[in-house]
Amino acid sequence: MRQFAAGDRTAAIGWLLLGGGVAVWLVTLRRITSADLTDVGLVGALPWGHWIGVALVTAAFAVACEARHIPTRLAVSCIVAIAVILYGTPAIIEALPRFNTVYVHLGLIEAITRNERFFPELDARFSWPLFFAAAAMISQLSQVDLMAVAAWVPLATIFAVLPAMWILVNAFANDRRLSFVALWFLLLGNWVGQDYLSPQGMNFILYVWFLALVAWFFRRAPSSRDWVMRVLGKMRLPRSVVVDLTKPSSNVAGARVGMLLIVVALATISAASHQLTPFAMIGASLALVIVGRTSLKSLPILVALITILWVSFAGQEFLLGNLSSLLHDVGNAGGTTGSAIGSRVRGSPGHVFVVLERILFSGAFWGLAFLGILRRLRVGIWDVAAVALAVVPFGIIGLQSYGGEIFLRVFLFALPPMAFLAAAAIFPVSYDRSRLQTVFLVLLSAGMAVGFVIGRYGNERADIVEPGELALTDQVYRTVPQGSLVATVDYNSPIAYRFYEEYHHFELAETVEVLTPEIVAKELDATREGHPAYLFLTNGQERLEDLQGMPSGAWQRLTDALGGSARFHVEVTSDSGTLYRYIPVAAP
Repeated sequence: MRQFAAGDRTAAIGWLLLGGGVAVWLVTLRRITSADLTDVGLVGALPWGHWIGVALVTAAFAVACEARHIPTRLAVSCIVAIAVILYGTPAIIEALPRFNTVYVHLGLIEAITRNERFFPELDARFSWPLFFAAAAMISQLSQVDLMAVAAWVPLATIFAVLPAMWILVNAFANDRRLSFVALWFLLLGNWVGQDYLSPQGMNFILYVWFLALVAWFFRRAPSSRDWVMRVLGKMRLPRSVVVDLTKPSSNVAGARVGMLLIVVALATISAASHQLTPFAMIGASLALVIVGRTSLKSLPILVALITILWVSFAGQEFLLGNLSSLLHDVGNAGGTTGSAIGSRVRGSPGHVFVVLERILFSGAFWGLAFLGILRRLRVGIWDVAAVALAVVPFGIIGLQSYGGEIFLRVFLFALPPMAFLAAAAIFPVSYDRSRLQTVFLVLLSAGMAVGFVIGRYGNERADIVEPGELALTDQVYRTVPQGSLVATVDYNSPIAYRFYEEYHHFELAETVEVLTPEIVAKELDATREGHPAYLFLTNGQERLEDLQGMPSGAWQRLTDALGGSARFHVEVTSDSGTLYRYIPVAAP
């Protein structure tokens, strides 16, 4: 080792740590089932090698960041390795793709493939169908079974985001160490799990690339503003402030025209595939215009026009049918906040712990980003563009509750600039480097890795899909006549993954603890409109009800009552669930 230069020794140590971490992680991987999971999710089911692998890869990344001239290959390899470990582990250890909504989306794609048309009358997502149409086309042309690749979509999504994140961070600051740490924190901070096979996952890619291209190719020269100087004067911070360290774009006119076309294309694709992301694009581009960091002053108007045109025509049916509920949330930020947070802090003790951890993790991450703002200000840098892009997503709260998920979307939209600012809390500038900062990076990364697994996979006991449930669902398709009503206690079953438009899917309104055969029969009679009706209960539904605080024994009481009722006949049963055929009372 003495024959190596200092930089070579550092890189060699880093590569040894990285290789050891990946090897330990791979060797200790094992298959898991729902029986291995508790109410705090995946964190307790992961083998010890997972955490050793995370620790060693983190140490390797810290070694790379400690070097005076950061070794690019080592840093990139560490980022790729931690992405595979954090995002790819469920795809390896679980038999099927996780998360019920994936199966709903597979059903929508299958319906388009089989019928070669959309069904906006059945599902609002068909009014923004570009994602589903593109997936159906790719599936047909490539002959790839989407079920087989769905589990790897989160990893593919984050790999598609990372290059855009690199461009975006370099639009904020010309500092390679800061850029690598920002990518690292993007991976560790993305606990919300919206990057599965979904329009939101695709639009996360579109959104970050939209930010990156606008912020980099159309950036304006930094300039110090009077209001900045007044604020800094009151804060007793350095008055020799640079708005940021990047130079204005020097791209030739042809390249700028080409990039503008790409930016408009990204906005158009987003408007045709997702309800919320185009509004985030409008806010982000408007924020950059207001702070004077882009030359595309008309871009917010153009994106808004594209969005309005799509909603007015393709989304007209959805808009007219839901206008009152959409307008109800506008300006009701307090009510939206209460419903988005308060409604989730309930359920079993383990589930409540997970929800509280997600809230604390988000708050701590935003607090770290705020510390990064202060540290950059202390050295004379005011990251006006990054701060504007980090703050503007919070304005969506006053527009829409988004089914109680608005805070997940706000966190996701704010994540890229927040990751940059959080990285600045450790390495505010390239020349400011010490062993204490490296130790802090290791400790913080280890804590964030644990928080990431708890937050992202905390519902894994319900999110996991067992092969038995999918096999039972296939039996249901063979048993239930098309056109029938299929009811479930909650949404957590793969019943919609095929023949989506051929059945009427219905979720019972009453909770399990109050359901009786008579109440179930009443709800089915009010909904079935003369069609045959069935009740489909699975272990996945039971696990979700347990997480949400179902009283002990309530599920068994319901199934016992249904089994003894003359109104419900067992058609199909297995260890994974039961299908009941509803027998209506004959009219007198």
